Amino acid sequence: MSTSYSVSLPKTHFPMKGDLGLREPFILEWWQNIGLYARIRDLRKGRPLKVLADGPPYANGPIHLGHALNKILKDTVNRLNVMHGFDIDFVPGWDCHGLPIEAQMEKEYLKKGISKREVSLQTLRADCQAFAERWIQEQSLAMQRLGVIGQFDAPYNTMKAHFEACVVQALFELLQKEFIYQGTRPVLWSCTEQTALAEAEVEYKDVTSLALYVRFPIQKNTLGCELLHSCSAAENSSFSVLIWTTTPWSLPGNRAICYHPELSYEALQIEDEDSLMWKKGEWVIVAQDRVPFIQKTLGIKNYSNVFALTEENLRRIRCFHPLRALGYTFDVPLLPASHVTCDIGTGLVHTAPAHGPEDFAVGLKYQLEVPETILPDGTFSCCVPAFAGINMWKSEEVIKDALEKEGTLAFSHPYLHSYPHSWRSKTPLCYRATPQWFIRLDKKGHEESLRNKALRSIEEGQVSWHPKSSAHRLANMVRNRPDWCISRQRAWGIPLMFFVNKKTGACLNDPLVFKKLYERVLKEGVNFWFTDAPFHMFPDISAQDWIKVEDIMDVWLESGLTYRAVLKECSTELQPLWPAWAYFEGSDQHRGWFQSSLLTGIALEERPPFRSVLTHGFLLDSSGEKQSKSKGNGIDPVEFVKEHGADLLRLWVAHEDYEKDIRVGDEVFARVKDMYKKYRNTLRFMLGVLQGIGVENILPIHQLDFLSRRVLYTLFRAHQELLETLSLEKVAQADFQGRCLNIQYFLKSVMQVCTDLSVFYLDVKKDVLYCDALDSFSRNQVRTTLLYCFIFLCKHLAPILPFTTEEAWTIFGKEVFGLGSFISTREWKKDLQSNTGTLLNWLKEEEVLQECAYWSVHLQDIFSPPACFADWDGAGCVEHILSIRGQVTEALESYRKNKEIKGSLDAGVQIYLTQKDEGIAGKYKECYEKILLELCLTSDLKIFWDQDSPAIKIDVLSWHKCPRCWKKYKDVQEGHLCTRCKEVVESCG
Repeated sequence: MSTSYSVSLPKTHFPMKGDLGLREPFILEWWQNIGLYARIRDLRKGRPLKVLADGPPYANGPIHLGHALNKILKDTVNRLNVMHGFDIDFVPGWDCHGLPIEAQMEKEYLKKGISKREVSLQTLRADCQAFAERWIQEQSLAMQRLGVIGQFDAPYNTMKAHFEACVVQALFELLQKEFIYQGTRPVLWSCTEQTALAEAEVEYKDVTSLALYVRFPIQKNTLGCELLHSCSAAENSSFSVLIWTTTPWSLPGNRAICYHPELSYEALQIEDEDSLMWKKGEWVIVAQDRVPFIQKTLGIKNYSNVFALTEENLRRIRCFHPLRALGYTFDVPLLPASHVTCDIGTGLVHTAPAHGPEDFAVGLKYQLEVPETILPDGTFSCCVPAFAGINMWKSEEVIKDALEKEGTLAFSHPYLHSYPHSWRSKTPLCYRATPQWFIRLDKKGHEESLRNKALRSIEEGQVSWHPKSSAHRLANMVRNRPDWCISRQRAWGIPLMFFVNKKTGACLNDPLVFKKLYERVLKEGVNFWFTDAPFHMFPDISAQDWIKVEDIMDVWLESGLTYRAVLKECSTELQPLWPAWAYFEGSDQHRGWFQSSLLTGIALEERPPFRSVLTHGFLLDSSGEKQSKSKGNGIDPVEFVKEHGADLLRLWVAHEDYEKDIRVGDEVFARVKDMYKKYRNTLRFMLGVLQGIGVENILPIHQLDFLSRRVLYTLFRAHQELLETLSLEKVAQADFQGRCLNIQYFLKSVMQVCTDLSVFYLDVKKDVLYCDALDSFSRNQVRTTLLYCFIFLCKHLAPILPFTTEEAWTIFGKEVFGLGSFISTREWKKDLQSNTGTLLNWLKEEEVLQECAYWSVHLQDIFSPPACFADWDGAGCVEHILSIRGQVTEALESYRKNKEIKGSLDAGVQIYLTQKDEGIAGKYKECYEKILLELCLTSDLKIFWDQDSPAIKIDVLSWHKCPRCWKKYKDVQEGHLCTRCKEVVESCG
């Protein structure tokens, strides 16, 4: 633009550069000062309540990007609910008990040269509590810095006496309902951490193990005369059953071999010459379907005299243990079992009842010995011949050598397979039979089991699942899981407050005892249980006759009962918090919090504690690998926010499809930064245009021009689409089959509004805004439109970009309503003048904005465009006009590339349209030239109707341009203003 003539450029204090890392903390501080969450709750009191339960993160370190993803998603959902008129209840919480914190304290002691044995239980628990409290505070501040709102001044945590009391009370109820029992069975055991682990604490890694093919010599007298005769066995022929195992350490615990009663088995006679592996003429028994594989793998060249064995033959066989000479002198029977397959191995399964669920079930059925071969620390016990004191994880070669020496090793090889590891210590696990406490999932008799009730609640529409596949996934886990092991052999947790009779082994089930224990826990927490106090409380319960259980409970049982402590216990008739409107966590919680909450809810309340379950995916780096600190491919959200701001992180979350795994990397964030700039610049431009607007500048909708009506029509349609995209009222409807809370599509739709506004309106109307008279009718048409657009975008973006929209809303208050020093207080209306007060009242009457206690966009209702925005008959020819505009733009671009014109204002356009085009234009035919002249941004445009065929012709104008508006005019002399600009300049004096 010429510097000789002024134009009306947008003016605003809303900066182009966000500097979010610097500005956001001041906005956050203001939210905290005014108690924004409490203000929202007060404002929405009496509205329909949506309770989004918070699954507790673990209080053992700084938040990571997964925490940020989860909390931002929840906060976005909460803010969307608020903006659409619902009340919310969000109480953040923390999981504080369990192994990771206890293990961390042990490391701290070792750094100081202190052994754990030197630390009293009371000191250890106190140190664990202090550690957890520290990280609760750190994580809370970090989550609030992300813009997350909730009851952070009164969160829940699993260490609080009230929470512990609720959990203990639920524990007693489960016992009284006969869900809890004590028994011995294999559980996944961490030798490093010396405790049982829950399935949710287990991860699987590919490892290479030493796999062995082992011969179990058959006692010939158990073969039977018929079989011996059929095999033509000589006196010195040896018979053995061949097994395959990837866990050599479990062989000392072997007590049987299992076969499948419906598979076919054969005895093969080896014809190869004597070797280290085989003796010529010996017989081995394997499954028929595995013979070709075994022959190839073990290098058997020749065998003969194949004999099929019946199940009667198999059931009669007894074997010697392959290490009999070392002291394993018991018989090893062959037993039928349905878990045996022919997919791998020999079709005959080495069975150690202490080291596997299926093995244990066989042992229980056939009353096999369940020896304690492995001690808690992973060493072989003193009752294990030849290997006592050896670490099981270092025993592979020792056991292999022993088998080789005894002549029972057939073959060994490395084998890559998936193996369970502790999620926290990253060390391998083993199945180990120990006395534990369990929640019973199956019941004998006619009464429906907990498992079946849980499955029915999943599959019969009691819960709405998002995505729908969640229901199938959780159902499979519940259907196939074993009884829930709820005991842990550690110190930091809520104890299983049971007394067990030394003589009978029965657990005391006394409601009066339970009541007194509950009341004491409610008063002071659970620490007293780890002293002699419980025996002093109950004189009739003597330490001579009763054992006080020292185990703590599984932390998943604690967190699974959060609905009790946080929702059900705090519900009132006027404000029922339970069951929760939604649980929203990562997909790994199907085996964790979703499952533990479901099972306890069904057991105690006869229903799930949630009405809907939403899940999000995992974080992946740019190459598709799972993000983790150990790989060094993670992004620290705290540092990211310091540098780039929380809104950029929140925009990234909204930009992704959270139901899938989400990739993170520089390329992704580059796209997000560009998107953010688009939003910010759009808001900035509109604020600059709206500065100083008054009610006298606002026109009735029917007086707006075609392009302005099109924008408002687009807003109406977009809003309807956004409502359908969110489907907030359908989230908890189990019969709803669509996608709910599609935040990604919501954002895309808002971005489309921004893009459309920028391309087809803001750029087009710059000439009017910059060059027309300040109070001209045409300029007021645009400013009226942009007032609605600003409020629409600011409110719709507020749940996603809370800091940026709050900043923009504050500038809006200052530059449109003249708010000043009182803007951050409850007395903000003191700054209003008569004209701005009139504007505010008009916007309130039109339900465009609301008058609230504080000037904050987050206390506003969503702007629902009125029906008059959609009551427009020009929508039918919009596509036609934009199609013509596209053809013109393409033609102009060709001229620009050929350097025939520098820009579109150097051109004139002639458009030839047919009768068909005229029919589409209808009553807007007379407006087409004006509309397309604006849209095409040319200096001249003429339309010729009723042509035989459509065409576009470009004229390179040799006219002089106006030095103020830069348009070219036929009647303007060089250096002179056009008529419009001359009148505007003269009117300004």
